[in-house]
Amino acid sequence: MNSETPVTPKAALQWQIDPSNMVYFTYSKGFRSGGGNASIPYDLTYQDTNVGCTQDFINMGIPHAPDSYKSDTVQSFEVGAKNNIENRIRLASSIYYIKWNNIQGNVVPPICQIQWTDNLGNAVLERIRHTGGHRGDQGPDRECHLRLYRCALHEGLVSKRRNAQPGCAAAGAQR
Repeated sequence: MNSETPVTPKAALQWQIDPSNMVYFTYSKGFRSGGGNASIPYDLTYQDTNVGCTQDFINMGIPHAPDSYKSDTVQSFEVGAKNNIENRIRLASSIYYIKWNNIQGNVVPPICQIQWTDNLGNAVLERIRHTGGHRGDQGPDRECHLRLYRCALHEGLVSKRRNAQPGCAAAGAQR
């Protein structure tokens, strides 16, 4: 199959154990197609650093901006439970695992400021979320939220492209 042909399945399983307890699992895959970049000016001899992005290319250790970028994909897995204990305590817990490949990101060099898109690497986001609430007899409802993130950047993501936006930031996680 051609890698630029999107296949974006989604599946979900849910089991209502009883009226107060439910568990679930979801899987989905996302896709963004690749594309082309506009030509970025630079001195082909690398002698005149005032031409276009020549100095940025030298600083970044790359010969030029890429002519194109590939598609990126994301796979997401989630397992969770929702519980209601005696109609007083509500709990919702979930664990996510998200794998993002060939992350597309914008690169804006600091000197020439001419943007292009590139594939910046891969990332994994692991997230645990727990939400709980208590309904008091006479007081207002109380809720608390706990979210834990772990994000791992792979394959030298943004190693030479210092001003690019890394995948974990785009995914909303802390690095």
